[in-house]
Formats: sequence, structure tokens, C-alpha cells
Amino acid sequence: MSSAPVYVTQGDVGLTLSDALLQGDEEILDLSDAASVELLMAPERKLGPPPAATGGGAGVIDSAAGGTVHYVTQVDDFAQPGTYSAEWRVTFNSGEVVHVPSQDFYRIIVRPSLG
Repeated sequence: MSSAPVYVTQGDVGLTLSDALLQGDEEILDLSDAASVELLMAPERKLGPPPAATGGGAGVIDSAAGGTVHYVTQVDDFAQPGTYSAEWRVTFNSGEVVHVPSQDFYRIIVRPSLG
């Protein structure tokens, strides 16, 4: 995903959201020792911290050395229209947890379905 918002339609299922995970100064995050990667999504709020994750789930590491991952959307991910904040959570075998992006959230905009 990029810093530009991702647009989807309410009820979309089976979409692949892909990303190359970067850390610090745009350095590729090495996932060779990663135990898991998850995409977390929650409705966006203008003030205060975002609410607990309401969508997303287990992702797939496509290239550990290249830091590339993907997540395939599920039935409940885009059930309601609105703007969502999203981030990847990587858990390493050492127990360390890293969130990407580290500065801000990705934005996913769910448009209402016309039918």
C-alpha cells in the first residue's frame, strides 16, 4: 500500500492488499525471523487514538528478504462504508513487535455499494 488512500466498495471480498514493509529511513524490513504478520484495520477517528482493530487478520509473507507481504480481504472487512485506518503488525520469533507504517496509518476508504 502507499500513502495514497486505497478505495474499495462495501462488501468487497477477496481483494489482495500488498505492501513492501519499510522501517526507519525507508529501509526494507527484513522478515526472515518473523513469526507472523497481520493487517489491522479500524474505523478512523479524527481525535484521540484509533479504536481497537475491527478488521483484517493474518497476512502472508511473500518475500522475507524483500519485506513484501499481502492480505486477502474477508467477508466482514468492508461490511460498513467509511474511512478506516490500517497498519501491519509484525511479530518476530524473539517476541519483538513492529508496526508499519511507524509514523501514520494507511487509509482505506470504503464506498457504499449501489447494489
